[in-house]
Amino acid sequence: IVIKNDGKRALCLVLNCETDFVAKNDDFIALANKLLDIAWTDGEQKARTEAPALINDVILKIGENIQLGTINEVKGDTIGVYTHHTGKTAAIVALTGGTQEVAKDIAMHITAMKPEFLSNTEITDEVKNKVIEVLKKEVEESDKPEDIKAKMLEGKLAGYFKEQTLLEQSFFKNPAISIAKYAGDNNATVDKFVLYNIST
Repeated sequence: IVIKNDGKRALCLVLNCETDFVAKNDDFIALANKLLDIAWTDGEQKARTEAPALINDVILKIGENIQLGTINEVKGDTIGVYTHHTGKTAAIVALTGGTQEVAKDIAMHITAMKPEFLSNTEITDEVKNKVIEVLKKEVEESDKPEDIKAKMLEGKLAGYFKEQTLLEQSFFKNPAISIAKYAGDNNATVDKFVLYNIST
């Protein structure tokens, strides 16, 4: 995962290969950055048009399949990016207000805590019902009365979504406050985030 950022606009590009060995290869990394530069300057379509020939040159050198994945652009008032040192997890966050430092802190938090949602409003009934099904099984196994079970389910549900919702998560640098509070204390509002995670 490679990202370019000028503070108002960030572009993320994912380049896939088959082994860790190639992921650390200089030619592979240079290829990812070259494609990123093309996308940054001339747009995603141009990068995708030029990619096959550029990728082919590197495949001939290193003998492993390489494929261009996601190219994603995020714009905002204040943009923060963070790429985990493994290069397999990265985040972009867009704030209104705040500073680059605050935005980067929140992006770093996202790569560590991997939230699924920005706020409660993003949680659909479909998602809620799926989680309720799973948690219900856990609650049913206890031999508590039905009214207690209902309270337990409510508590578990609230706890689960608190862990999955960025604004409600405890800030990893200061667990006494939430991300919403951290942003608010720094005159910022979190507008959106994107988390990239390549599983091996």
